[in-house]
Parts: sequence; structure tokens; C-alpha cells
Amino acid sequence: MRSEKTMTSKHAKYNNRNPISNFLVKYFLNQIVNIVKSIKFDNYLEVGCGDGMVLKKLTPLLQNKDVYAIDIDFTEVKDARKNAPFCLISQASAYDLPFKNKSIDLVLCCEVLEHLDKPETALKEIRRVAKKAVIISVPNEPLWRMLNVIRGAYWKDSGNTPGHLNNWKPRQIVNLVNNYLRVDLIKIPVPWTLLQCSSQKPN
Repeated sequence: MRSEKTMTSKHAKYNNRNPISNFLVKYFLNQIVNIVKSIKFDNYLEVGCGDGMVLKKLTPLLQNKDVYAIDIDFTEVKDARKNAPFCLISQASAYDLPFKNKSIDLVLCCEVLEHLDKPETALKEIRRVAKKAVIISVPNEPLWRMLNVIRGAYWKDSGNTPGHLNNWKPRQIVNLVNNYLRVDLIKIPVPWTLLQCSSQKPN
């Protein structure tokens, strides 16, 4: 089925000792922060929260909000609860979100879709529960794999990170997401593609 259980820990990725990687990650996370700052919301859901490092980064913006997160891996859920104790975190699938229709103002799905064998199903679920806004990020391919090769990682797989089932160029992921959500803003913080979307169905 999906490879959610084989996803690399976000903690390992977001706490890399390589100074260049650290710079790129900080810039990427700051771009997410800036988008979240621009959105008015009362509740928030992170789909595939990993061990909660993005939640931790967003903590100042999530105060006095109803904050939820899910992940398929219970080990990650336990770690996320430590990193984001203010958040109600549950073990659940991106294919079957335990929330009512149009119940969440802001949904974040960061570094998840590339791990799924049915990303369309996850996007349908996100659209179902999203009331206002959705933020989505995926690796920017083939740049992601090229940078992995340059740093000597995953050569046997041509730089493809273990667990990545999908590889999208920016235009490809925009076209996919536009089938379910309306893409309002495209950012390309190297080596990611970052989309701000509306839950309104595209025309």
C-alpha cells in the first residue's frame, strides 16, 4: 500500500549537521512560517507531522488555536507529543483523516505526498476537511536528487531518498494539486516546492 511507515524522520532532516543543509532547511521553514502568518485561522491540522519539528517551529503562531496533527507511525506520534505538547496528536492515515467535512481552517501537509502510493486519495481527504487554506510541500525534482548525489547520498538510487515513491517537478505537483485545490501561491525554496492553496475547488 503506502510507505508512510518508511518515511525518514523529519527530526533527522531538520537537524542536519551540514551547514548548507541547515541553511536551506531554515529558509524553507521560514517560508512556511511566513505563509502561516498571512492566513487567519482558528484551528490547524498537520497531516503527517513526523516527530513534530514543524509544529515546534510554528509554536508562536499556534498559541490560542485548536491544534491537531496526525501521523501513521506511532513512534513519531510519541516524539511529536514531546516536541509539541500543546497539540492533540493522533495516529491516523492521510487516506482517512478523523475530522469532519470543512472543519479545519488551515491544513499543512509537509513532505508527505512523495511517500504515498495514492497521493490523490490524500489530496481528496485534505480537500474534504479543509475549510479555508492548505499548505503543501514536496521535494523539487530532479533538483532534490541531484543535491543528494552531490553530497554523496543514495547513489545506488540515483539520489532518490528512501521512501520517496513520487518525484515531481514544480509544474507537475501544481497540476496535480489543482485537480483538488486551488493553488494561489507557488514558492520554490531550494530544494522544495511549496504551495499555498485554497480549499475552494478549482474551476
